[in-house]
Amino acid sequence: MRAQAPLFPEDNILAQPYHYDVHFHNQLKARLLEHNTPTQIIRESTIAQHEVLDRFGNPTRQLDTQSAIAWNLSTATFYKAGGRPWKLMAIRRGVCYIGLAFKVDEKSPDPRSACCAAQMFLHGKVRFNDEEWRGFIEGTDSKTQLVGVRIREDSKGSHKGRMWSDS
Repeated sequence: MRAQAPLFPEDNILAQPYHYDVHFHNQLKARLLEHNTPTQIIRESTIAQHEVLDRFGNPTRQLDTQSAIAWNLSTATFYKAGGRPWKLMAIRRGVCYIGLAFKVDEKSPDPRSACCAAQMFLHGKVRFNDEEWRGFIEGTDSKTQLVGVRIREDSKGSHKGRMWSDS
């Protein structure tokens, strides 16, 4: 929308659909965000990858297996509906829980190339002191980026994160 009146007022009316974003996904998410409406947008090429072909007859996108796509969609939908797909049955005080994920980088010519992530959760501990943080830094090599995130719930129930890094 323009700050000053346009020469043709109908321009403002025509521009309203683009008030959020010209990209459909972003516009829909932005409009539904204020209503706290969970959404999941799926491209046709995701669920029918062998039917959506380029001009050479090849799938337009190289995706995971159908079972991996189904798992990801069902897990995302379950979570957005309020479920918790992974929850420890019994959490012991003072115990550190670590989650690791690895995926081979299929786009890299080096077969040893992979993407990985690690998450650490400490029950009952909301922050590290300087000595503990230095210990984490000392425990990593120069190729590893150490990032910490502290998540707190505000008065409206929203979660806010503060991130810090070793670099």
